[in-house]
Formats: sequence, structure tokens, C-alpha cells
Amino acid sequence: MSLKDLSKNVKSELEPHFNSGSPSPKQTQGLDDIQKQVDEWVKQFNPPYWPALEQLARLTEETGEVARELNHLHGTKKKKSSEETKELSDELVDVIFTVICLANSHKINLDEAWKKMVDEKMNKRDVNRFEKKEDKKE
Repeated sequence: MSLKDLSKNVKSELEPHFNSGSPSPKQTQGLDDIQKQVDEWVKQFNPPYWPALEQLARLTEETGEVARELNHLHGTKKKKSSEETKELSDELVDVIFTVICLANSHKINLDEAWKKMVDEKMNKRDVNRFEKKEDKKE
């Protein structure tokens, strides 16, 4: 099965999990919930996760598809009339899915990693790194 075919199968298989019983607009799923959904789905395959370098190749491919869509939207190279219409959101979700697979296969809890990054970088290291907008008082 090609990587493209697998990606389409993944989307079609996961769609019901994300649409049925999905959180209301006021609720959100944490990264840990999403990682569990992906892990439960991939367990039906043997092996459930591809080797790390194949996952990296897939991530590179998906990132290239994001770049291509951004270039079509904002760059000078526009789509050919014969090219399939793709949504940037679909390509971004493909990147996220691939990152989740990579994290799961390495037993990385992305929710914990995210909190650690926010604490270390956003709240400490980079808190004064960038120019901030001025507060506009009315």
C-alpha cells in the first residue's frame, strides 16, 4: 500500500472517531486524547507504527505538501488547472497525524512535552525575546 493510500485510509477510518462523540465547541481534546485515538486505530495494523526513518520520510513529504499549498496560496507559482484542489487544513492535519505517530512510537506524551515547552520557552526563555504590542488604553 502506498503512503498516499494509507493516508486516505487513515483519514476515512479516523473521521468517525473525530466526528461522532466529538467535543462540543466549548470542549477541546487534549493532545493526550488525540494520541490515544491514533494509537487505538493503528493497533489494528502489523506493525502499528512504521520504523522511525520511514515516519520521518512521511513527515518530510507531508511538510512539502503544506509548503506547496502555501506557495499556491501566497507565492508566485499558482496551481495548474489540472491539479487537484487541496485544502491547507487537510495538509496541516496530515503533518499533525504524522507527528503524533512519531511521538507515539517513541512513547512521548505530547501533552506533557507541550506543557514543558510552554514553561521553559514561553514563560522563561522567550518571555522578553520579542517586541510586544503596546497596550492601547481607551
